[in-house]
Amino acid sequence: MKRRWMLFLLAAAMLTVPVFADMGPKPQLTVRVENGPEELYYLDILEEGAPCQYPDMAPGGLKGNYGEELETLDQDLLTAFTAAVPEGWRACVVQGDLTWGRIDSQDGCFEFGYALPTTFRILVVTKSGETFLSEPFARQVLQSSVTVDWAGKTLESPPLWMGYALQFLATFLPTLAVEGVLLLLFGLWSRRNALVFLGGESADARGVDPVDEREGRPRGREWDLYAFLRLLPSFYQNPDFAGLCLL
Repeated sequence: MKRRWMLFLLAAAMLTVPVFADMGPKPQLTVRVENGPEELYYLDILEEGAPCQYPDMAPGGLKGNYGEELETLDQDLLTAFTAAVPEGWRACVVQGDLTWGRIDSQDGCFEFGYALPTTFRILVVTKSGETFLSEPFARQVLQSSVTVDWAGKTLESPPLWMGYALQFLATFLPTLAVEGVLLLLFGLWSRRNALVFLGGESADARGVDPVDEREGRPRGREWDLYAFLRLLPSFYQNPDFAGLCLL
């Protein structure tokens, strides 16, 4: 009973955390430039569509991403970049409204996030007027990366399995760490509970309760652990829902 009250108090504490309607994982695209230009250049991803009609009011775009730093951008290069965008496409940062990212980089690494197109192109324009426009490329994982070889004017991406593996590790390992710490804080760490902790997903896939396969139901102290671990991911997405479940 005491354990359940502790879980209830923890859930109640989490209800005080601000909850936003858009709290799930967001798409991310990393663009790396190899053998990049030795002069100033801008890089942006393109999506199909018309330029944003109200760029100054958009949360993304140049003003949203640069703020007061917007004046530091090379205006002549920016004008040349905009002119190089093909008809029927728009630059997500330069002409968009919801994409987060920057078109300049000191180390040849560009990060784009939030509202990303499924199919995109990459445009690079240098100060001297040299350009590179890739063919349309389709993202296949939530967090993806591509490499632009400036010397060869090519666009490459890592194998699909690698993208899935990195995405899995980026979410799975932090979850293990958080849940492991909570097990220690609640004094629930034991060999039996560790097996439940690590083997719960495989047992769920078999349709068998991992706590007590003989009786087909959890019992006592292990039920507190099992219920908490099953509901923990809900805290990340919707604390209100998780609190109601614990009640």
